[in-house]
Amino acid sequence: KKKKKKMKGKKKKKKKMADENIVVAVRVRPFNSREKQRKSNLIIRMNKTQTFVTDPETKKERPYTFDFSFWSHSRDDENYVDNQFVYENIGRKVLESAWGGYNSSLFAYGQTGAGKSYSMVGYGEDIGIIPKACDEIFRRIDDQTTENKKFKVEASMIEIYNEQVRDLFNPGEAKPQGLKVREHPKIGIYVDGLKELQVSSYQEISDLMEKGSQARTVASTNMNATSSRAHTIFAIKLTQTEIERDGGKEIKRDKTSKISLIDLAGSERAGDTGATGDRLKEGCAINKSLSALGNVISALVKQGNAKGKKKKKIFIPYRGSVLTWLMKDSLGGNAKTIMIAAMSPASICYEETLSTLKYANRAKQIKNKAVVNEDKNVKMIRELKAELAKLKKQLATGGPVTEEGGVPGSDPEVEERHKKEMEEMKKKLQESHRFIAALQKSDEERAQETAEAKASLSSNVAASGGGNFQNLFSSGEKMLQNMHADSMFDGRIVFAVREGDMLIGRKTKDSKPDIPLGGVSVQVKHAIVRREGDKIMIVPQESAKTFVNGVAVVKETELKNYDRIIIGQHTYKFVDPQQHNELDEEEKDRLENEIDYMYAQQEFADNQGLSNVVAQTKDDAFEKKMQEMKEKFEREKAAQQQQLAKEREDIEKRRAQMMGQLDKLKTEASNSSNADPALLEKQLAQRQKAAELKFLKEQQKLAERRKKLEEEMKRQEELASKLELKKKKEEEQRAELEQRLLDLIPRVIEANSIAQELEKPFSFRTKLLAYVRDDGRGNQETQTELGVQLVNRKTGRTVMWKMDKFNSRFYIMQEMYQNFIYALDNGEDAPVVEKESDAFWDPESGDAQIIGISMLYLKSLSHLIDLHIWTPIITNKGEKTGEILVGVIPVDDDGKELTNEFVQDPYSLEGKTIAFKIKVEGARGLPLDKCKDSYIKFQMGFIHDEPVKTKVETRKSTFPKYNFNEVYKRTNIKREFIDFLRNSAIKFEVFAKDNNDISTIRRPGTASRPSTAQQFDMAEKNALISQMEALANDTGSAEDMRRAQRQDNMRAMSERMRAADKLGNDSVVGNKKCIVRISPAGMIMLPYKLPDGAPEGSEACIIS
Repeated sequence: KKKKKKMKGKKKKKKKMADENIVVAVRVRPFNSREKQRKSNLIIRMNKTQTFVTDPETKKERPYTFDFSFWSHSRDDENYVDNQFVYENIGRKVLESAWGGYNSSLFAYGQTGAGKSYSMVGYGEDIGIIPKACDEIFRRIDDQTTENKKFKVEASMIEIYNEQVRDLFNPGEAKPQGLKVREHPKIGIYVDGLKELQVSSYQEISDLMEKGSQARTVASTNMNATSSRAHTIFAIKLTQTEIERDGGKEIKRDKTSKISLIDLAGSERAGDTGATGDRLKEGCAINKSLSALGNVISALVKQGNAKGKKKKKIFIPYRGSVLTWLMKDSLGGNAKTIMIAAMSPASICYEETLSTLKYANRAKQIKNKAVVNEDKNVKMIRELKAELAKLKKQLATGGPVTEEGGVPGSDPEVEERHKKEMEEMKKKLQESHRFIAALQKSDEERAQETAEAKASLSSNVAASGGGNFQNLFSSGEKMLQNMHADSMFDGRIVFAVREGDMLIGRKTKDSKPDIPLGGVSVQVKHAIVRREGDKIMIVPQESAKTFVNGVAVVKETELKNYDRIIIGQHTYKFVDPQQHNELDEEEKDRLENEIDYMYAQQEFADNQGLSNVVAQTKDDAFEKKMQEMKEKFEREKAAQQQQLAKEREDIEKRRAQMMGQLDKLKTEASNSSNADPALLEKQLAQRQKAAELKFLKEQQKLAERRKKLEEEMKRQEELASKLELKKKKEEEQRAELEQRLLDLIPRVIEANSIAQELEKPFSFRTKLLAYVRDDGRGNQETQTELGVQLVNRKTGRTVMWKMDKFNSRFYIMQEMYQNFIYALDNGEDAPVVEKESDAFWDPESGDAQIIGISMLYLKSLSHLIDLHIWTPIITNKGEKTGEILVGVIPVDDDGKELTNEFVQDPYSLEGKTIAFKIKVEGARGLPLDKCKDSYIKFQMGFIHDEPVKTKVETRKSTFPKYNFNEVYKRTNIKREFIDFLRNSAIKFEVFAKDNNDISTIRRPGTASRPSTAQQFDMAEKNALISQMEALANDTGSAEDMRRAQRQDNMRAMSERMRAADKLGNDSVVGNKKCIVRISPAGMIMLPYKLPDGAPEGSEACIIS
């Protein structure tokens, strides 16, 4: 028995798989044009497997170690790495794993423009990992195919955009909701309806990839998307069949492996602005997939570090997104996986680069369990057939026996449950039939299916602009070529212009235009391109906007070479090879290099008056002033140096004269017989020493003057340098702002068009938002950001959205529109969108908006001095809009406030414990129109990992109470914390919602009633008057003139209110509504003008 147990244990041990870590490589690219233009510094260096990143501000270097660090920054460097080297080191590893029967996966991660697609696909002749791998697969197949070994290759290509899966090999049947991702206990995770096409050569798979990319371009252009917003998965299924012959019988053994090559969307850091906290941000699928991928990686790392039973308890959220669900095998599953992280080397991309390195550093800790995929088809078919027979039997007998012996029909609940079970069984039956049919397909059937799919794909691509630009240009064909912000899609769609009329419009069930365009603002019959010989014209159709060179055309317009055409979100250029070839080389180069997508958008913005939001003007006055300052500085420097040289020369001359006189006296004394030689020598020595001292002092003074001059010169140089740097920074910010504006304008136009077509009462405008940024150390600077203003055309209400929030909502608007258009074009009812899922709906103008910030400096705490003060709330325009009562007070171990514990030297607290209390008591003077549901948020460095939020003041009050009172303790204080207290501050952010229901005080006894939710009844009013009279009679501070004046005002007010009660007519107060603010102390303040939203008939008034 012991022997058997031992053998059993050994067998089990042999079966146990060894975990294998994900292989991680990082690759740095050269500077791009934007980074060169902004004169970015290099912040990355590599040494073998190590990568170092330098913080551009602190100059601190952070080291990271990976399996591979690829330096592709400069081709001139001796350690430069090209695509071939990358492929040989990581691409070939993927292939080797697949050839051994393992599933293998390679995915590229990094910010937009970091070089992911260059590594995966390549550009032009410099092909990337995917085409190189495909080429090598077929070269190996050619070398290794024999009578006893056969190979079969199947390929599929999908794109995941906005959590929707699109089959790029079958674009003709695409639906807005995309393909469904499912899981079957026998098959595993699969995409329902995905075409897997059998290929037999590199050329064949290369053509499919090219057509798939063109299909992707068409779909993405219709949705105004970019490659950076979508994930692409190119999958290759490799089946190796080994044939053994035994006595005339053939025994086939299959080994199947799947190669997944994944190009992820851009991994931009989420900003800390508008979208944060937006109800739809987490639901926005664009952001969802990468954040879900991050969650999966974090959970897998945690699981890898856990031991024993704890490991099993850690949940891996694969179902968090479609992407992570499809990558389940690649991450922690049955696959050998490699990750390549692409990054920018520029200082302006430091945060994104650091984020990418941290992501890659976490990913390298993930462990996968790859196994060889032996033939399972026979067993799977058998099991599926058994399941099929069971399901058929259950359906024939009326389904399974219901719970608790219930009989269908005896109880409505049982009947309903029975119906659901029957439907579920029918679905399972259909699914099993489909799987069996797919698994039993012959090679001939698969080949036929592939041929049909290829023909359909070619037809779809050709109809959607799949012409070859070079071939058409060489043959002199006039054409329309697309322009796109994304280099992956730019110039990929080409329509040859034939003789006669060609209709441009939206493709529907009943309309098949010659140039089909989709998306917002594209009409079914939008425009006609008319060719009459060599003359090409564009004819706009009624109520359809068409722009040529940025100007709206309303009649037939002739097109010239390189004219830009904008229809909806589509931008095309007209190319006439004959006209182009007649140009000189200089003009050809100008057109080819200058006329691009950004040129067309800038031209459109200029002509439509949209680009004057940020006016870039050369500051000639500044340049002139800087030049004058430099010239003056040089003149003064030269004059000072000349003066110093002259003074030095004079000193040396006087010294020489003095020494000559002394020598002369010595000679005379030596020749005199009456002089005492010893005395004379002594006198001469004294005079010489005095002269030397005098000259030394003059030289010291001269040296001091020289030093002061050098210091002054240095200070002047530093000042000039600072001014130049400031100017340069402002120009960079302006250039970046303009670039972002050009990116934003088409989206705002599209959002307005979507709102119009979906009949939403909203419109959008671009706005510049100015912010006063405070770094907590007393340094403030004004920054400008782009925002989008949402206007409710029915109510006139407006709310400002930050860029992040608008972008998140924009992609949901696109999805809403796609679903709407699909239903419209296919004769279906328009989909109903719930209010909570509506991208346009912002309840009560959205969540609470920030109305200002207030700073509380912490230097007092470093001396253990209590600080409890009113600090001003400053808006983003630098204006005061109220005050908050906050405090930071040292306390003892019991939380009791300390008042007499002054510390002269803050650094004497080093190594000790400090406890303190942060108080946020309330606010006063908040804007009357923004005082609803107010609260304060703050975060103190070294103490809070996340911002702390006070309670929400639910009263609509300009004097809210927050009553926040928390004690914090920090032990073993370090010098860094003391430095923080001495130089930093807590930034309090004040938030509130718009207040449209402004409370009023009405005079009782009048017929009219204000239309407000909050009114004072008699008891409340009498109590208020009593408080006012009590305060008016308080003599405790009679010497305080301001208080005395306020008491007089209160007394007069209370008397008038009493008189109004007695008279009950309009003789004293009048039948008017007066808007007032009342402090907790009973102080009444009357505004000199009415705020927005005041009830009809209200007046502002002054009571003397």
